[in-house]
Amino acid sequence: MSIGYLLINTVFSALTALLIFIFLKFNFSFKCDIRRLLLLLVVFGFINGFVSTLWAQYVNVSREFQLIKPIILFFICLQTIKNILKISWSKAIVSFFVVMAALGFANYLTPILFSMLFKLDVTAATIKNNIYLYLMVNISILIICTLITISTRYFTRLHKIKNLKPVSVLFGIVLLVMLLNMNAHFVDHYNIISFAIALIISFAFVIVAIIYINKYQRKEDYLEEKRQQEFYNESLCDTLQDLRRYKHDHNNHLSVLHHMIINNQYAETAQYISEIYDSTNSINTSVFNIKNVALFAIISAKMEKAKTLGIRFNLKTIGIVKYVPEIKVSELCEIVGIYADNAIESAFESNDKIVEITILAYDNGNIDLKIANSCNTIPKMNMLKIDGYSTKGKNRGQGLAIVEKILSKYKFVLNNMIFDENEMMFIQDIKIKKA
Repeated sequence: MSIGYLLINTVFSALTALLIFIFLKFNFSFKCDIRRLLLLLVVFGFINGFVSTLWAQYVNVSREFQLIKPIILFFICLQTIKNILKISWSKAIVSFFVVMAALGFANYLTPILFSMLFKLDVTAATIKNNIYLYLMVNISILIICTLITISTRYFTRLHKIKNLKPVSVLFGIVLLVMLLNMNAHFVDHYNIISFAIALIISFAFVIVAIIYINKYQRKEDYLEEKRQQEFYNESLCDTLQDLRRYKHDHNNHLSVLHHMIINNQYAETAQYISEIYDSTNSINTSVFNIKNVALFAIISAKMEKAKTLGIRFNLKTIGIVKYVPEIKVSELCEIVGIYADNAIESAFESNDKIVEITILAYDNGNIDLKIANSCNTIPKMNMLKIDGYSTKGKNRGQGLAIVEKILSKYKFVLNNMIFDENEMMFIQDIKIKKA
């Protein structure tokens, strides 16, 4: 085989790796530096292009082992994607499956198109000695594969699936079936009927996979909705409990005032009313701009917690916070709870003992939420998001890592950590943008 064939295989294998990165970027908001991406292109192109081509050409093995070769490459490629891009096995399998499924479909479709449009018999034998035909076939396959990969961003729900493991396992099985079908019908001969049958079988597997994913996602949505409803009910119970306490205090105050008045204790009555007024005036009414029950409950609870610890809790809301876009309210409350607990704990150990929450609800649906706390020392900003890192001792520091895991699922929710050295305030800034 000439250098030209090796070069074409290597380049197109590298471009396939680029499609895997594009799929991850579109569907999981994945980002990586240019060095890792280039390393993936080089390694993937070398393994699937250079080594695979030389193996098929010069290594004298049985046809059965040649059929096993794509399975071996399957696992090598998965390991390469996972290790270089630093992603989970589930995402590596799903991204590799989708691109390889698109590649398999393109491999099925291209010979049929060339046969129908140009009356050319595209087989391993016919393209072996025609490098121009080989190049055109690869370009056709790449174009079809690219269109399919790019189009996935418009109809997939993969980024919404919390547990990708069962889905990735099914994807892996489907991909292996497609690889074996394609390889079995393309190694020695080409027959349009045989190709059509293989294509139908592969599509049947894909359809089963899609049906399963949809059923799985509906079940996950139902469980998530049930969990959120339970969370809302619990939050509502906490809010109602606070209202009962306020009503109980109100009744007690009225009883005391009634007793003072009927006993002509007017000076004492005036003093008692003044104390009640000061206490009532200290209530932060900004919390009532939060119309979302769950968010209202979590912030109210943290306000009470800070108050019992003697921490000054400043809440400021601009606009009415009712609907929260692009993120599950239960997960937003989990984030706010972790940030608020960290802020209260840090503020309690500081001299100023201040916690501030600022919420800006814009007319276009965007929400900015800032949680700030006073500090005595400058935190190590580059260490805070590392799982297990904490200045409080062992078995601590998982909170921010949990938040990072939640936020990684939402490309329209941005988080930024800031430290104001002039004010000695640590700030967690959450920006929720409506898609």
